[in-house]
Amino acid sequence: MFKFLAALIIMSSPLIIATTSDHWYKIEGRSIQGIKGLKLVSKLPSIARASYVTNQVYWERNESNNALHPFVHLKVEAQKNFSLQYKDQFIQAYTRDSDNAFFVADLFYQIDNDEKVKIKIINDSENYQLSVDDQSLGKSEKLNIDYSCLPYHLKVLEEELSHYTSLSCKLNEVGSLLKRKPQLRVTLSGRTIQRPSTEFQTSLLTSGSVDFSNQLITSNKLKLSLSLPKKLSRLKTAFGFGPYLYYSRNEQQKKPNTWAPSFMLYAKIDLTEMSSIKAFDALVPSHTFFNNSGLYFSYDLAMLFDQRIIINTLLGFQGIHYKFNPQDKIFYQTIFPQGFEVIYKHAFGLENKNLIYGMFFSTGEDQYINSWIRFGGKVFYEINYIHWNYKGQHVSMAGLSVGLPFFEAF
Repeated sequence: MFKFLAALIIMSSPLIIATTSDHWYKIEGRSIQGIKGLKLVSKLPSIARASYVTNQVYWERNESNNALHPFVHLKVEAQKNFSLQYKDQFIQAYTRDSDNAFFVADLFYQIDNDEKVKIKIINDSENYQLSVDDQSLGKSEKLNIDYSCLPYHLKVLEEELSHYTSLSCKLNEVGSLLKRKPQLRVTLSGRTIQRPSTEFQTSLLTSGSVDFSNQLITSNKLKLSLSLPKKLSRLKTAFGFGPYLYYSRNEQQKKPNTWAPSFMLYAKIDLTEMSSIKAFDALVPSHTFFNNSGLYFSYDLAMLFDQRIIINTLLGFQGIHYKFNPQDKIFYQTIFPQGFEVIYKHAFGLENKNLIYGMFFSTGEDQYINSWIRFGGKVFYEINYIHWNYKGQHVSMAGLSVGLPFFEAF
């Protein structure tokens, strides 16, 4: 039976869902979900009209510091040819009946120290402006707490924001190889930051509070508290137990279905941010003896939907110990089933709860299937099915188990 240390992987997330290859993210959780409350202020002439293309706010993540910026998708229509200038981009509009220009505007972008997002429309010799104003948003909607901060028990102690503001976190490690300590980098983004910048970063080495008020424009306040682990351990372990429905047979006879207890140990050693060594041992004592253990190298092959879904590979081997009758000798077999896991972080909007589906399949003459669905955090629940068949010896089992953290080291 394969059961890895699911709950002991620190995972973060429910707020951000969808993505394209350009890293656009759609807010679903704590922040504003649509454009309601974002006022489109147009100073265009009567022959032109500006509108939202969609009613959603999208996000782009800066991979270097994990900062998030919100964007809206805008359209400008005019009755004659014109060009649009946004930042350093020029967009020329040509259509048969009317001219359309489409672009994505950063809500945190500032021009000439103005607090609003400004778009210049260049038509002949005239310059026109288009603004997206967020001041009509409610207080609770002006602070977006990114899912990356969720594992650190972030609490808002004081908040007074005049503009849309985003908060994100990134955990780094400092210290020696065997004495790693956490360093949490917290990034605040928005037009509430004192100009000319729209981002401010600070780092925490211990749990405590952070006051951003001195970095904000007049009358804006933000104070937070966060909790960090005292150290970062490379080795994490857990144990589990639960009832299994168990069936076994050999070439001469079979045992009836029966309920049996199961006992499991799991271990995970971090190698890098994306790779680890995982091991497990599962014992199911019944009228026959069955023990399944394994050692695997795990690597994250793909990360989707802003790293909320992770697909990893499991490459390694397993050992089977089996005895049908008490007087029989223990049969041992080394097998090489390979597998994968699909991890849905912060499943269904439940903070720090993950849903995992995994499977091993046999690559040799033996028949071996091991599949599991696991849900939870530090305490997790798992539904597991195992099928093993080799030269007339057969074991099938399915059950529900509960996993608990055991110890950490290094």
